[in-house]
Amino acid sequence: MNKILIFGAGRIGRSFIGQIFSRGGYEVVFVDINPHLIDLINSNKSYNIIIKGEKDVTLQIENVRGIHFEDTARIMVELYSTTVTAISVGQAALPSILPIIAKSLKQRIRSALPQPLDIILAENMRDAAGYFKTGLEKILGRKFPLDFMAGLIETSIGKMV
Repeated sequence: MNKILIFGAGRIGRSFIGQIFSRGGYEVVFVDINPHLIDLINSNKSYNIIIKGEKDVTLQIENVRGIHFEDTARIMVELYSTTVTAISVGQAALPSILPIIAKSLKQRIRSALPQPLDIILAENMRDAAGYFKTGLEKILGRKFPLDFMAGLIETSIGKMV
């Protein structure tokens, strides 16, 4: 089964990115700083999304689990075993994600068959991919084959949550 690791279990992470990938057959693993939220996700292994309208619709999103942001060892294992991650944490928190992604890319390049990591940037900021690439280059150095090892996908999400 395919898997996505989503940094940020907030409104966009859960109601949009998690929903799309779960419904597409992916296992969804959230990483978040809120231990209560991660505990709820892990105990239920699902969550509901309510779509408001003339008649409310409730969607149950299944095949999900969570990891607390401070559990970097588990995050590294999960990152190594997937080819796609999404980041939806807000611009102020992006610098805390960069070292984890950089460490994962270093780990990947050392493997016998290096697999690139596609990184979906679901941030409300101009040139998120450029910002993230510059941050990774500062950590990894200019000689690291970043363009080969990471696909930076900048998104524009228009969803009312």
